[in-house]
Amino acid sequence: MLSEQRRDRQRNDPRDKILAAARKLFLAEGFELVSIRIIATAIEYPRQPGVEVTAVKAGIESSTQYIARTSADFEQVTRNYILKSTGILINFGIAIGLGFVVGLLIAGQTFLNFTLDNLRYYATLKALATPASTLVKMVLVQVLSVTWISFGLGVGIVALTGMALAKSDLAFLMRWEILAMTGGAMLVVGLFAALISLAKVLRLEPAVVFRGG
Repeated sequence: MLSEQRRDRQRNDPRDKILAAARKLFLAEGFELVSIRIIATAIEYPRQPGVEVTAVKAGIESSTQYIARTSADFEQVTRNYILKSTGILINFGIAIGLGFVVGLLIAGQTFLNFTLDNLRYYATLKALATPASTLVKMVLVQVLSVTWISFGLGVGIVALTGMALAKSDLAFLMRWEILAMTGGAMLVVGLFAALISLAKVLRLEPAVVFRGG
């Protein structure tokens, strides 16, 4: 008799009902698709239409002594944990910073080599009294064209990777802010490379076109 009463009490315990319903929903729907409202509906928690989520949370917490969180709450808790309790953000930031510096150096050197290979042509244009503004525009167009073509290729590869990952259990999220920051960073790298090349072109003496070799 005592064991039956204990089982009845456990069956009617709202905490056990919530945990059982949550486990079932997590397995059936996935964690990201389950909310406080869905769990409350599953356990037939008494609430009126239009009741705020905060009221539902307060009711669940007062009757179960557990903390009730919405999907947004879980996201914020996870975000705070990653930022404050792990080194992921710092390590990721260091990797991005190093990649940016390496990109600056490689892009600058690449465009400088391109400029050096074509110095005689730039010298010829200067000997023909081509305005410096025209030479600047030529270099900028070359640099920006290569920059945006590279950005487009990179975004295309990332998009194809995301399409491939969509068929697996791995998560993939590419927000527009990431694309904007990446495009801005590549633009800065391209302009830095253009400055290096322009410094060489604008100091070029037209007489070099008459030299042999």
